[in-house]
Amino acid sequence: DSEPVAIKQTQMFELPEEKRERCLKEVQLLQSLHHPNIISLEESFLTENHLVLILEFADCDLRQLLDKQRTAGFLLTERHLWGLFTQLTGALRYMHQKRIMHRDIKPSNVLVTKEGLKLGDLGLGRQFSSQTHEAFSKVGTPYYVSPEVVRGDGYDFKSDVWSLGCLLYELATLQNPFEFEGATLASVFAKILNGDFNQLDGAHHSPALKDLVLRMLQVDPAKRPALPEVDDVICKEFMRQCDMQELTPAECITPLEQLACGIRPRMTSNHTSVYNDDIPTPLPNMPALPAIDEKYSWRESSQGSSDLTGPRLPPLPNNSIQNTLASANTPDSPASADLGERPSKSEPAKGGCCIVA
Repeated sequence: DSEPVAIKQTQMFELPEEKRERCLKEVQLLQSLHHPNIISLEESFLTENHLVLILEFADCDLRQLLDKQRTAGFLLTERHLWGLFTQLTGALRYMHQKRIMHRDIKPSNVLVTKEGLKLGDLGLGRQFSSQTHEAFSKVGTPYYVSPEVVRGDGYDFKSDVWSLGCLLYELATLQNPFEFEGATLASVFAKILNGDFNQLDGAHHSPALKDLVLRMLQVDPAKRPALPEVDDVICKEFMRQCDMQELTPAECITPLEQLACGIRPRMTSNHTSVYNDDIPTPLPNMPALPAIDEKYSWRESSQGSSDLTGPRLPPLPNNSIQNTLASANTPDSPASADLGERPSKSEPAKGGCCIVA
């Protein structure tokens, strides 16, 4: 029996030049990456009007599973939280070793397969040359961008560490560290610039987890750990604590489905509040995520407010994918793309994908 695949179609020649180059850059990056926790590109080609990517099939994304978990009302146990998180740190460390930044790490860009988690959507990926050490493009998703990106400073791999820290916080609490009721783009950015978020609860989270989140969400990038340091914390503190040698990537996914069906809350004694990870913890009351559009880039207006729209440039002439990729093959150039929403299986939409068995 043939394995299902995902087909992602983008109407290339209706896009502005900048977005078209970014789409092609994503193909180039996917072709260069081969890791068990990065979504694999099986094939790519250009038709008369579309760039077509044939990708490894994923059942859903991490955002959908975390939303389901949040609806069920239970936190993840740390054993499974770290089983999930180590898959992402491994994928991102591999990318950084190849001098590639992801620049848009968030739950909806983490795909869930039967083998485990897969980091996907490299439309904002940026590969540094040996002479380049910083990027300057203000790209990303507002809730997950680092302070240095918000400020418009140069940024490097530590910006990915910040975004990964946001995702770790979300795995631990099922909410983003910078979400709050009545949020606006300006107020979210203000919280990010000040590192203003609620620290993890010591009754529900281990001291080592709390400490790692605080380190990854340091406003000063020089004070953030690099990914090898994050891996060291996981290996030294959590592989022993959680006995993760016996937990496969696929087994880390299973509890998300099980917990969504309902599991009894954690019981505590009458007078003590001590971290205990034996069974899931009920969620506290929390506001719904405010509706801030997840656009990929923004610019400052003359009044100083942020505009979440990107520039529109004239289209490129119709070239072959090989020639167009060659022209986009500049490691120092930024890459960002908004390829649209996921369509239904029966009717692929502009910039969308469908499933083929």
